[in-house]
Amino acid sequence: ARTKGEIIGIELQERLADMAQRSIALNGLEEQITIENENVIGIAKKIGYELYDTVTCNPPYFPANDASARNKSEYYTIARHEVELTLDQAVKSASELLKQGGKAAFVHRPGRLLDIITSMRQYRLEPKRIRFVYP
Repeated sequence: ARTKGEIIGIELQERLADMAQRSIALNGLEEQITIENENVIGIAKKIGYELYDTVTCNPPYFPANDASARNKSEYYTIARHEVELTLDQAVKSASELLKQGGKAAFVHRPGRLLDIITSMRQYRLEPKRIRFVYP
């Protein structure tokens, strides 16, 4: 409702991509929003390098290591743990997609703040604003 711009959503999991597509149709937004059932890793090769004003991302929150308590559901594990996409890969992809001066927004946990900032600086994104949200 706040923009007339074209929106492209990237979703790795086919089931969730289908759910998003149905939601778009139910809201009559097919002309504005498309969903690609793809991996974020290397997505710029498919949809274009440095073409986008804004990239938003909700990457998996938890590193995929032996200490992390993974959900028994494969869907939740992929969404919450870095088994298919790491924070660095998400930030790198965002950097590849953004125009010079573009904006990136990441939804993440405060416990990973230093990891986020470190990764952003590595891939030429300079954090300007941080908003903490409390439940």
